[in-house]
Order: sequence, then C-alpha cells, then structure tokens
Amino acid sequence: MNKVIAYGCVVSGFHSTKAADKITNAEAEWRLHTKVADEVKKIRNMFVSEDIIRIDVIDSFRKHRKHLEEALRTMSYGDTIIIASLSSLGLNNDELVENYKSIFNAGIGLLVPDYKNENGLSVFATTDYSFSALSISEEEFKVLCNQLSFQTITSLRGRKKLEVTDEFKEIYWKYERYAIDPGTACKNKFYAISKNTFRRLCDVYEKSKGYEEDLEEQESRYNIHEIPKRHGVISPELEAMIHTVAGGADFEDACALHGITINLTHFMRIYAKFYMPKKFIVKLTNDRRDYDLIESLQPSYDKT
Repeated sequence: MNKVIAYGCVVSGFHSTKAADKITNAEAEWRLHTKVADEVKKIRNMFVSEDIIRIDVIDSFRKHRKHLEEALRTMSYGDTIIIASLSSLGLNNDELVENYKSIFNAGIGLLVPDYKNENGLSVFATTDYSFSALSISEEEFKVLCNQLSFQTITSLRGRKKLEVTDEFKEIYWKYERYAIDPGTACKNKFYAISKNTFRRLCDVYEKSKGYEEDLEEQESRYNIHEIPKRHGVISPELEAMIHTVAGGADFEDACALHGITINLTHFMRIYAKFYMPKKFIVKLTNDRRDYDLIESLQPSYDKT
C-alpha cells in the first residue's frame, strides 16, 4: 500500500515571544503547543487521520524541516503528501519552489485542496483525491514552478490575524464578571495569548455586531450593569458624558449633546467603573473570583 502523510509547518517565535512578553519557559512552550494544535486542526478539517500528520517547527535553532526531509528520503513514486496550503512548503517563494520541485522529482504526489475549483484541487496539485497522479508534462511543470515563484504566500511569521471565537467570548465574559484572573484570561485550555493580544481581542469584540446582543444576554442572566467594566480605559469624550449624566442629564440627551452612540448597559458599566473607588474594585475582584472555575480552565499539556 502506498504511503500517505499530511504535512504542515509552524514558525515558533519561541525566544522572541518569550523575551517580548517576559513569560516563562512553560508559557512559551504552551504557546508553541497551541500553534501546533491549530495546524493539526487545520489538517484534520480535511478529514485526515491524526496518525499520519507530521508538523515541522522552525525557529532560530530548528531551521531544518526534518519531517519533510524524511519524507523525501523514505517516500517515492505513488506515495502522497497532503498539505492544507502552499505556505506549508516555504517561508518564501524560493523555498516553496525548491520543495515543490523536490517532491515532484521524487515522484511523490502532492495533494493541495482548493475548494473554489470544481474538482476541489489547487492548480498546483499533482495528485487527486484518489491518490492517482495527475498528468503533468515537463513544460507544464516549469510553468507551475514559474507561477509559484510569484505566488503570494501566507506568512507563518508575525502577528496572527485576530479572531474572536466562541471560546474567547466565553472567557471574556467570565473575565468581565470578575470570575477569573487576568492570567487565566490570557492562558487557558482554549488558547494562550499575550496580554496585549487579549486587550486587542477585547477591543475587536466590543466593536463587533454581536457584542450588544451578548451584552443583553449577560444583563438578563447576571444583571451585569451592576458590575463595573473591567477591560479598557475611559476616553475623555466618555468621561465628559459621564459628568453630564452625573449632573442630572437624561442618558439620551447626554448622548445627543456629546455626539456619542453607546449601549445603555455598556455605559452603566463604564459609569460604575469611573465612580467606584479602587479599594471597592479590589474587594469586588476578590469576592467574585471563582477558584474552582479557574482550576477547571487551566491548560494541560505534555512539557516533554
């Protein structure tokens, strides 16, 4: 039976991340574990069995693609490598073309999905979903390599696009209800992110269309208008509006006066944050913290 593997690659950023965020070795390793898990999930979404998935990790110490190199040594004609995207084969166009050529010249099929196409395959695929080789002439292959040299590659480095997931929303509201500490909000069984990334995600979520609907659900369940807003700073414009309301103005009149559109429940939480003394915020934080919940949200992973 011909051999099939599914291949992916992540760039660790282990040392730069650790230095930038001043985190521990265990926390940096957990971030790497999360990136690898995300890559595995992306490949698993192609209905691939996890036991054939191979993920290379590249950083300043691990510069070689050991799994891809092993595949090129041990696989041959009729075998297949599955990738979720072309970026798995190269951090830049030169590396992408080099690895693409190596796989093709070894007689190994490359299965690359592209569900926008009628056959579900990328034009750069060299095998189909039955693991049968596609007919590609030498001239056609040269054209493909030339196209790859100009192909836009999704970077495996740098800042990851922010995505507000259902898991993040769950953590966000636990954090806003003061049930969990900032550390758990950033590192938990769902994800591991820096404090800055958590703040950015909070900002993105609070500006999203679904935020007000979720806010009203929290209001109906927890009377959240009574709980001071936790994330974010109060802008000078909002501070001026707060003083106007505190002076006896109607909420809607204050909105019109200051040219601000804001949800009433959201405003009440900011209002409470502005006027509540710091010592009461500290007491609220201690009183509402749910240590059993925090324990249940802790990540578990193999440090070896």
